[in-house]
Amino acid sequence: MSVAGRLLLLLMSLGWARPAACTDPASGGWLLGTVPEEQRCTVERADASLTYPLFLQRFAFSRPVILQGFTDNSAFRALCTREKLLAAFGSSPVRLSTANTYSYRKVDVPFTEYVEQLLEPQDPGRLGSDTLYFFGDNNLTEWGPLFQQYVPPPFRLPGTSLAYSFGIAGSGSGVPFHWHGPGFSEVIFGRKRWFLYPPEKTPHFHPNETTLAWLHHTYPTLPPAERPLECTLRPGEVLYFPDHWWHATLNLDTSVFISTFLGCSAVVPCVLLHPHRHRSGLSPRGQALVPRPGSPWLSAMNHPSFGFSTFIAEVILFSYIYFLSCHFQRCSEARQPPEHLEARSSAGLVVILLFVKGFQ
Repeated sequence: MSVAGRLLLLLMSLGWARPAACTDPASGGWLLGTVPEEQRCTVERADASLTYPLFLQRFAFSRPVILQGFTDNSAFRALCTREKLLAAFGSSPVRLSTANTYSYRKVDVPFTEYVEQLLEPQDPGRLGSDTLYFFGDNNLTEWGPLFQQYVPPPFRLPGTSLAYSFGIAGSGSGVPFHWHGPGFSEVIFGRKRWFLYPPEKTPHFHPNETTLAWLHHTYPTLPPAERPLECTLRPGEVLYFPDHWWHATLNLDTSVFISTFLGCSAVVPCVLLHPHRHRSGLSPRGQALVPRPGSPWLSAMNHPSFGFSTFIAEVILFSYIYFLSCHFQRCSEARQPPEHLEARSSAGLVVILLFVKGFQ
């Protein structure tokens, strides 16, 4: 065979090989990566037998969990293939953020430009401030019809509202350690590796270092006792992360994912949903109303019956705490010790819960 003929065959084989990797039905047309998974998943998993009361008791306020088999998002997944998203949103602008802990820079580009030019494997030497990442900042007018096809996890924290953040990111990309309120994260295509620390255990990291660089440089030096909880999410799996938990993410493949953040509502403010996180930010008077960890108040918040309280019950609860707050403000400086007031508010809450349980 002539040199020209061999060259033609080589070019044809290269042309065929690349699309084969991109159009693998299991990957939705998104490129697979080579970043390794962890040796052992250390995040607890739960199947569909987990009830809502047990979720509240065991995980909602204390530790992360991976949910399996709770929802079927096959219809949503079918709309998130590379071909379908480019056809539906190719000309739409998307807002990209830098992939560092404190992401201040935003860049708007057409979705087609992001997918075809910027969505590439992470350069290990590139800083987080130089890496653009599509997650959140979704225009709900344009992306709303897609989100309507998504089936969110069945669990909520009492009094919270849902907010979606949708993203697509290349292999090796991710966001370094940060924290915020509670929520769920589901992988639609690809694999996403998670690293998590409890609120009281601040991880060792540089805010402008990518998660991939942290994995290469810092992770191997950590003794076993200082390593995070970690696990890799696959399509159809949902991770729940509690309030204020540190976490970093690493996309092992080009990944399509969606997070459901649980925001505080006007009926039940954050200080009531997460009292052990907000005590320190309150005045001494406010701390008298917000219970300490282990108090009867917090135990009642984790009681299964609280998870089935109606909207009216939440209004009653908020009104009761608000009444105590106003009453305490009118009291003189120290006519009643804080422990007495907290005990009284705890007893009142238990009465309300038992009252609500009687109507279920």
